[in-house]
Amino acid sequence: AVLTIQAFVRRWLAERDLEIAIWSAIQVQAAFRGWFARDSLEDNHYCATQIQRVVRGYLSTMHVFEDLYSITIVQSVVRMHLAINDAVDRLSSCIAIQSWWRGIKTRDH
Repeated sequence: AVLTIQAFVRRWLAERDLEIAIWSAIQVQAAFRGWFARDSLEDNHYCATQIQRVVRGYLSTMHVFEDLYSITIVQSVVRMHLAINDAVDRLSSCIAIQSWWRGIKTRDH
């Protein structure tokens, strides 16, 4: 009888120690997983910030290039308009001079 009681007590103590060891392992795993998740979250936040920085810089650069392109187009159109007006003025001046000269030549004859 004593051996049976002793066996039951030893088994009960072994099971209790096993439960305590399993509970302790679960607590250690939970702490590690929590730390790892927080550390990963910090890394993910840093990476997301860097990606946003690069994308925003790229978009700003593209916006500047689009503005420069638009400015160049407007300048080109204005310069073309000014050149056409200058050419029209020169042509009308040439025609006026030719007309004046032909008038003088025909009156002289």
